[in-house]
Amino acid sequence: MDENLRPVASENRNRILLCTLIMFLYCLFHVMILPYHEAWRDESRAWVFCQNLSLGEIFGVCASEGHPILWFLTLYPFARLGFSFYHFGLISVALMSAAVWIWLYKAPFPLITKLCVMLSPVFFYYNPVICRVYALLLLLLLLIASIWKYRFVHPVWYGVLSALLFQSHILAIGIAIGLMIDIFLENGKEVRRAKHLETARWIGMLLPMISAVCFFLELRQREGDEYYIRVTFSGLLENLRFSNVMTGWKSVAYQFGIPQGTLFMTVLLAIFVFLIFKGMTGKPRRSYLRERIVLICGFSVYWGVIILVRTAEHIQIAIVFWMIVLFGCWIYKAVGGTETGFRYVDWGLAAVCAAAMLLCGWKDLMFDIHEPYSGNREIVQMINAKVPERSVIIVMDDAGSTSLSAYLKESEKQYCIWDIENAKEFSVHIWGEEKLRTLEVDEVPEYAEKDFENDVRKRYFLADRKMSEGFDHAMIFSNSKPSKCFENFWVYDLEKCGE
Repeated sequence: MDENLRPVASENRNRILLCTLIMFLYCLFHVMILPYHEAWRDESRAWVFCQNLSLGEIFGVCASEGHPILWFLTLYPFARLGFSFYHFGLISVALMSAAVWIWLYKAPFPLITKLCVMLSPVFFYYNPVICRVYALLLLLLLLIASIWKYRFVHPVWYGVLSALLFQSHILAIGIAIGLMIDIFLENGKEVRRAKHLETARWIGMLLPMISAVCFFLELRQREGDEYYIRVTFSGLLENLRFSNVMTGWKSVAYQFGIPQGTLFMTVLLAIFVFLIFKGMTGKPRRSYLRERIVLICGFSVYWGVIILVRTAEHIQIAIVFWMIVLFGCWIYKAVGGTETGFRYVDWGLAAVCAAAMLLCGWKDLMFDIHEPYSGNREIVQMINAKVPERSVIIVMDDAGSTSLSAYLKESEKQYCIWDIENAKEFSVHIWGEEKLRTLEVDEVPEYAEKDFENDVRKRYFLADRKMSEGFDHAMIFSNSKPSKCFENFWVYDLEKCGE
């Protein structure tokens, strides 16, 4: 080896070792946290869909779920091959560990900034432990940022990642649209220069276009269908008010606590404004046109959804805004290098991320360790211990019982979960119009049809709130402690009703 290259090779080897060590510690820490966390409804829905629906049926429910099919495709082989629901959080830990390695090894930030960002809600606890699509979204954004400077040297790889981003989450569609515009502009420039496009560039341009069409087909809303949220043009116009803008802003800030959440959002917004206007003035002059287009598209669509369609009702939706800002900082620094002003971005990111970890991330982690997150695992343990095998467990809140069914399916005992709304054994819950339901005692099925003999089984009723109508004489068999996601579960022995 050339003597001049030895120090470079040694330094690179040391960086790889350091990144691998930090990634291993990150992975180990969150794997140790996983046994304390119990999945709640929004985590288990995708898993239960993959267990019970075909890929064609899953494609048909994407509109009611609010995100495209990529997350379902990620979980599908694990769910079908018998991977335990008790351990499915390992999937998000693996995705986040890969994201950590890319962040440490590729990101153009000082080490202290990288470590502080790793302590932020973007990396710490929420995305690795709460197993949802957001871990996959972050990995895709970091992969795109890591090749940004050389994206048109590898146009197919860039096109594949852009296409996958279209299939990740509706809040990331703005970034994906910006990337597609970037590809069109670059290919137009190449046509003017060389009078033709290479095959690789054609492929890199067509892939996100096809994915964009698929996205709109997956999330299209048809008359007669029921959705958790219905988007109409008149509804969007009605929501286009200043009060809704402030409500959307507060909904994101509130997820990190008040008043610190407002401070966090203000710092992140200041970084965003700095990036938008960076390069317009001062020396050296850089246009950052492509980076500005991508960031403005991502920002506009994210806040458009938050303000016009749905507010940030849980912290991972709020964290997506942090991801957009982080992505913007990376791609700007990738082409701007060590320009004056970026060090303030480094300091701002480090400060707000470290503060967020201390003020909300660590607090929520401790709560998850010491208190039930959804109450489902506690109820399943109680059912296994006290409820006779092959009993019928009747659920009124089939959405809230999704995690219960996933945990109970892996029980050594056999039970039937009966969906009182649809009068059949529970398999999946599809979001629709919320209906107020009452349960009359004489409507309770005497037995479930599937996988059960036709003799009468004991019946138990599971509710996520204390019932009174029709249960004057029902015996409360058991109830769980209040959890983070639900007040608590109440289990009634229906054999005691009406006595």
